[in-house]
Amino acid sequence: NASPSMTASTPSDYALKTDLLDDTFSVIDMEKVMSGTEEQIGGFDLICKGTPIKMPLNSTFKTHLGCFNNRKQQLKKLAKITAARLTQQFAQDQINGGKGS
Repeated sequence: NASPSMTASTPSDYALKTDLLDDTFSVIDMEKVMSGTEEQIGGFDLICKGTPIKMPLNSTFKTHLGCFNNRKQQLKKLAKITAARLTQQFAQDQINGGKGS
């Protein structure tokens, strides 16, 4: 769609569009908090990293596309991992005299 409407007409339409924008800005990572190893961010799945992502050999699926993606659960997990990594980085910076890494 060359000109999608971002105006919401219903509560579910509003939720869909704001979640899409939130996930898009999370992927862009303007705050530089992602590690770069994430395979899922919100409603998006990594499908290519230099070459296409391959599913495990024992997987019944060839791709994540069309699979159930529990966005809220995934975002909570990502936030927890990111917070732990940033806390560890902050503590290391304090040990190093606040010089940064």
